Amino acid sequence: MITQNIHINSILSAHSAMIGADLESYSNHVYRVFNFALYFNKEEEAELLAVAAAFHDIGIWTDKTFDYLEPSIKLAVEYANAHPELYLSPEKLTQVIEFHHKITTVKLNATAEHFRRADIADLTFGLIRFGMPKQLYKDAVRGFPIKGFHWMLVKLTLKQLTVNPLKPLPMFRW
Repeated sequence: MITQNIHINSILSAHSAMIGADLESYSNHVYRVFNFALYFNKEEEAELLAVAAAFHDIGIWTDKTFDYLEPSIKLAVEYANAHPELYLSPEKLTQVIEFHHKITTVKLNATAEHFRRADIADLTFGLIRFGMPKQLYKDAVRGFPIKGFHWMLVKLTLKQLTVNPLKPLPMFRW
């Protein structure tokens, strides 16, 4: 279980004022998803997964929107471009974030599919794990407690329903 990552910590610290009171719950979500993605991706591309994890939902706070994929992608690509020493592919980073809420399997990029599975495992409280050991989920939640993250998403969904009832989950992709 990875409990600290320089990229995740740096990114979240840089945006902590905007994330505000949700910082701990989002940070914990980020670390859970990061660890699950590492499991699915066989420990490969850890830097890309760390950066993607830190940015994947951040547009909720930076742009104050529930349609947060584009703002999250924009910030992640800016980070990748500002850190050429990491050799992160902006295209791959974009795909990982853009498709993490895809309803069907991501076929064009295995890393994006692994990240999608990791996020679903966390979103479903480990009920859908795609073969990931139950103990890994339990260890992740013990190390990084949920702290109201899912409840915050429920409240944002209900708010989105009042604003745009025909598109309550604008971040989902087919």
